[in-house]
Amino acid sequence: MKSDELTRLNRDRLAVYLTKNGYRHTRERYTILEQACLLTQPFYMDELIAVAQTLKISKATVYNTMTLLQEARLVHLLGKQYHQSGGAQYEVIGLKHNHMQIICSRCGRISEFRDVALTNLLKSRKYSNFYMQHFSLYVYGECKQCRKRI
Repeated sequence: MKSDELTRLNRDRLAVYLTKNGYRHTRERYTILEQACLLTQPFYMDELIAVAQTLKISKATVYNTMTLLQEARLVHLLGKQYHQSGGAQYEVIGLKHNHMQIICSRCGRISEFRDVALTNLLKSRKYSNFYMQHFSLYVYGECKQCRKRI
């Protein structure tokens, strides 16, 4: 999905979420979402804060908005750990986008991978009272470089 299409769809989803839950539609909330969509995925919170501060948006507003965007299921935190290279890592959730990633628990390096057999298995899986639209799979371990350091 193209970045501008993802941004537009997520802006619409944010508008629905804000209205449904009685939140104000602020320029800052939409700007933070747009900037998150424009960053390389996944992105570090520090990257988003740096961009937001150039736009005169406070650090507190970024943190509060990221919490709201997580509740709205527009972004999600990758793991519960922080990496020395830039703090927490987030990812914008794409619509109907299946993806798989391997994440190094030591250095935080993230790589996308494709596995046709696994994708077909997940797509063919039947769930009672549930229809799967898309999936995300995260595999945690140690990358080759970190394993060499042991």
